[in-house]
Amino acid sequence: MSELVPIVDYLILDETPYLEANECSDCGARFFDRRNACAACGGVSFKRTSISNNAVLTSFSIVHRAAPSVPVPFVSAIVKTDDGTSVRSNVVGLDDPMDAELGMNLVLTTYSCGTDDDGKECIAFGDSIWIIGASMTKFARYEDQDAVDLASAASLEAMSDAGVSIHDMDVLAAGTLFQASTSMGQRIQKQIGQTGIPAYNVSNACATGATAVRNVYLSIKAGEADMGIAIGVEQMGKMGLLSGGTKQERNIFEPSGRYGAVMGVDGFLGTETMPGVFAQAGMQYAYENDEVGFEQFARVAYKNHKHSTLNPLAQYQKEFSLEEVMSAPVQSYPNTLLMCCPTGDGAAAVVLVSEEKLRTLPAETQKRAVKISASVLTSDPYVESGQVQPDVNTLTRNAATQAYEMAGLGPEDLDLVELHDCFATAELIHYDNLGLCEPGGAGEFIDSGKPFRDGSMPVNVSGGLISKGHPIGATGVANIYEVATHLRGEAGDRQIEGAKVGLAHVIGLGSSCGIHILEKAS
Repeated sequence: MSELVPIVDYLILDETPYLEANECSDCGARFFDRRNACAACGGVSFKRTSISNNAVLTSFSIVHRAAPSVPVPFVSAIVKTDDGTSVRSNVVGLDDPMDAELGMNLVLTTYSCGTDDDGKECIAFGDSIWIIGASMTKFARYEDQDAVDLASAASLEAMSDAGVSIHDMDVLAAGTLFQASTSMGQRIQKQIGQTGIPAYNVSNACATGATAVRNVYLSIKAGEADMGIAIGVEQMGKMGLLSGGTKQERNIFEPSGRYGAVMGVDGFLGTETMPGVFAQAGMQYAYENDEVGFEQFARVAYKNHKHSTLNPLAQYQKEFSLEEVMSAPVQSYPNTLLMCCPTGDGAAAVVLVSEEKLRTLPAETQKRAVKISASVLTSDPYVESGQVQPDVNTLTRNAATQAYEMAGLGPEDLDLVELHDCFATAELIHYDNLGLCEPGGAGEFIDSGKPFRDGSMPVNVSGGLISKGHPIGATGVANIYEVATHLRGEAGDRQIEGAKVGLAHVIGLGSSCGIHILEKAS
């Protein structure tokens, strides 16, 4: 070695490098980071102690995507040494990463960071992020509570579910669209506890809640926080038809705005109302694929209304026949009224924690923890057709590709999916965008029954936005809540048995797409 670089201060560069930890003098808990007080007992006295080399493999992931020049796949693992210390490590010496098994005996080896004897760069990889608490209010219309009430209730319940309190939080992110300028995060803190932590107020169309989760995820990933809470909330009531356009008096003919418009074009040159935009996206898909028609779109809504009857938190819990869905009043063909999501009120929250912090929490908390294997947020790349019609496809495909690579998984590994079905047409095209079916095969996919609760790839077993409801700022967090609840085995009558991996997806026009892939704790 021409150069020795101790990338962390717990790697001791001796003739044979080894690891040291800070051990609490009072309770013996060990930490690799610098601390003023012990997280386990509050003690303030620490001593340096070396770590045993003999260990057992307790959890692992096979990594398929890494930094440039790092060969993949490889095994990234948590091992427990003979002296009880948990260490994050890469397992080397396996001919095939698939040979790794839980409980495998290992010898922990360390080496100097910087460049190795072959001149290869050494890379440090970060911890996984875990969900330890999740909550969701019933989606409904609340005349006696406001958005702060709903968000506070979801926050307190999520922290209670995790067995923690606001005093354990290092960061808070609150997502809301229609109250984006009201400092929602700070208003929630006044109800649940003002501890001085950073509060992020997030607004990102229908991806608002997922973006709030990603803000907390990135804060922990960056090492700025050990634990945080993400909240999504909206109070929409009977807001009615939503439009991406602006309203102008039609007797005013003076150029204004970025495009020098003299009047609103909605209804004259296409439409920017949400049912119309997603109807057009669905009809484009139908034009390109012969097996897709009105009945396939209607079957999506039939499925989701049927699923909602098992979800006590859904805004509507009523089953409709396929004929009733198809004969309902048309909003924007092919979307009928029963193929459109309702407006309403609601909130959801999740508590996130670093892997190192998780290992200090009670065994029951660790057992119920859900791993965030991928967190991705994309926006629109340029496509020519995007100049006349919002492109909800490309950014979703890009996000799905990144998420699968990050998680080291594929769509075939998913046990359930909660995707953004603001309209029936949206769900059907996202089957294709998320790789749940063969390209162009979304019509055959819904006809086969695969996305039904008892099918091979259950989609929106919550009832989806179409029946569960769509309080916009809450939806991204609520989809994550739903998937996490199944992975914990706590979804009651709607439980997907044996669920180990799930995907949560949202898309907001503008456009933004958030995808999170979650995995059950080993």
